[in-house]
Amino acid sequence: YLVSLTKRIISDHFGEIVGQVCSCVLKLGEASVRQIQTDTQLTNSTVKDALIVLVHHNIAVFLPPTPDDKESRFQINPRNAIMRLRMPKFLQYVKERFGDKAEMILEAFFEQGRLTYTQAINEVAQISAHYLVAVVIDRKAEEDEIKEAFKTLVSHRFISRMTKASSGGALDSASGPSSSSSSSSSSSSRGSSTTSESFQLPNFLSSNTASTSAKGKGRAKK
Repeated sequence: YLVSLTKRIISDHFGEIVGQVCSCVLKLGEASVRQIQTDTQLTNSTVKDALIVLVHHNIAVFLPPTPDDKESRFQINPRNAIMRLRMPKFLQYVKERFGDKAEMILEAFFEQGRLTYTQAINEVAQISAHYLVAVVIDRKAEEDEIKEAFKTLVSHRFISRMTKASSGGALDSASGPSSSSSSSSSSSSRGSSTTSESFQLPNFLSSNTASTSAKGKGRAKK
């Protein structure tokens, strides 16, 4: 049932091929690109493209080669896939607690998987400018508000800095600049954001974030 549900969710969000690859890895427990090719009869490039999508959205986990096994492998986190069904509720909660800009940032990550700090700020600024084109506003103040909303989401763990473990390893070379994780960022202050750092949704809205959301709703009802 878990494999079937996860495949259906991923297929609805990313297409049948990505759902097929996701289902294959989930059934095998962990799998290399070669094993996925054999099981699905898809081409090497198609499998890699599907894995890039899954890794970017923190649904697939990259496992580096070991001394006993020279092939890189991947695992699927089904919880991260299933939690996508609850994203509308998280977006609503974030909007009510942190405002429109925070909701727009979280939605951008939901749609694109991972973004650098600069990409996220620019993405939301462009959307905001589109909807406020007829309104006279202070663009600098608007951008500052977006940056503060971003920092708030990071501090409350709705989005998180990427680590080496969350990158797609060899797949990253084919996945564009937004997938790169700055190795120097790990030494930077946790309170600061650099333009080259990549961020993504956490393991998702798992225990801490989900419970925070639930408690916040409970307090609101009181």
